[in-house]
Formats: sequence, structure tokens, C-alpha cells
Amino acid sequence: MVRRFIVCAAAALGLMTFSVSASAGDYVSSVQSCGNSVIIQLASGKTIVVLLADTTQDNYDHLYAMALELLASGKQTGYYNNAGTSNVCGYTNIQEITTLTATNKS
Repeated sequence: MVRRFIVCAAAALGLMTFSVSASAGDYVSSVQSCGNSVIIQLASGKTIVVLLADTTQDNYDHLYAMALELLASGKQTGYYNNAGTSNVCGYTNIQEITTLTATNKS
């Protein structure tokens, strides 16, 4: 009960931030590799990027493979987080991600 109160109070005071993206149901329309970045274009027109500097090599490789799988299979994206914004490879102010999930829907 006390822990729940502390979490609620911290959230109300803005001490905790939650980044949830309304990405469910979108589709990957293209995947580009540029240096240490993977740029993912979504069918909605949104562009997201995975930066090696923001994650481990294993996670970077996993997210790159997952983006290619979503592109090839035509499955919908699920959740992805908001890890900030970046200017990379000619794109300005694009959303950085470190998490990407898929849905079973195509």
C-alpha cells in the first residue's frame, strides 16, 4: 500500500516519466542502415531510428533483424519506446528507440 502510494505520488509530481507510443497497427515500409544507425520508415510516415550508441551490439542487431522481419512479413508493429530524438543520416528530429515489438496481425 505504501509503495503504491509512493509510485502514484511520484507519477503525479512528474518524477517518473512514462514513454508509450501509439505505434500498434503500423507497418514498416523501409529499413535503412547508415553508419551505426538503423532507420525505420513506417507506413504512417513516421521515422524511427535505432542508434548503436544507445544500446548494446546484441540489442542493436536484434532490433535491426526485427525491423527487416517486419518489413518482409508485412506484420504490424507493436510497442516501441521513445528514447529521445536525434538528427542522423540526413533526417532531423527523428524518434530514437531501444525497444520494438511485433504483433501477430498482418
